[in-house]
Amino acid sequence: MEITYTSILPYLLSEEQDEAILKCTFQIENKKFDTQSALISISKGSSELMSQMVNKSGVGLVRSMLRSVLKKNTGGKHDTKTENKTSFTKKDKEAAVVTAFESILNEIVYDRNKEEWQIATNISEFEKRIKKNPLTEVNDKKIMSRMLVEMARADGRIEENERLFFEDFLNDDTGRLGDLMRTSFLTSEDCRKASEEARPIIFLIVCAVALTDNDFNREEQQKLNAFAGMLDIAEGEKEELLGFAQDYTLQLIIKSKNHSLSEEELHLFADKIGMNRIAAGKTLKRLDQ
Repeated sequence: MEITYTSILPYLLSEEQDEAILKCTFQIENKKFDTQSALISISKGSSELMSQMVNKSGVGLVRSMLRSVLKKNTGGKHDTKTENKTSFTKKDKEAAVVTAFESILNEIVYDRNKEEWQIATNISEFEKRIKKNPLTEVNDKKIMSRMLVEMARADGRIEENERLFFEDFLNDDTGRLGDLMRTSFLTSEDCRKASEEARPIIFLIVCAVALTDNDFNREEQQKLNAFAGMLDIAEGEKEELLGFAQDYTLQLIIKSKNHSLSEEELHLFADKIGMNRIAAGKTLKRLDQ
């Protein structure tokens, strides 16, 4: 099922523009979803931004879905006002509606037999854990956000798409991207200040974000190992939490591909995120139930 403005229009209850933000309300079955998306002028934007808005598959779609989970988990106040004076076209707004809809794909599923969207009932262990144990302490949120930015800086720079990803969910509680970029790297002493119950959730979220570019490289693996040590997370628990993040990441990819991954594609993606192929097969089987 390709997600287009026309295909999701029956589920759109309302849309309201607030400067450069489009607020949308969707209804799936009896549940309403309030979400929003930044408006970007595709016609006037750079070629990179146009590519990001037009091609919402793969990395971009995965980040869109994960971002909505992070917003709910971190709480706090998010800015919705901007100084953007650009005039947006009908196409710009339609693209923003699609992006807003994509942000709720974690909670819905497309029934190919009935040809309609329904509330998802098959929830991953990743989603269960962060829903049960949201980060509530400001210090825990700040440690998490510092880890995320450090992870993004592992290759020496933060790409434009990474900047947009962070700026959309970072808030006063987590710390703003500009401030986090100027903050010194975390130490074991810093991480010991995180609450005991929050440490596995912090690590779980950092693992998931590290996997969103579909390329789990050596630098990221080393960084995660270091973070696990700083958080006093034992080796067995570290591998279990990473496995939950890999399962969730693969779930997002399978959804973004409309459950049409071939075995070869499944194994290729599993290899890219360092996931055992047998475990990847179990994820696919879980989603097909």
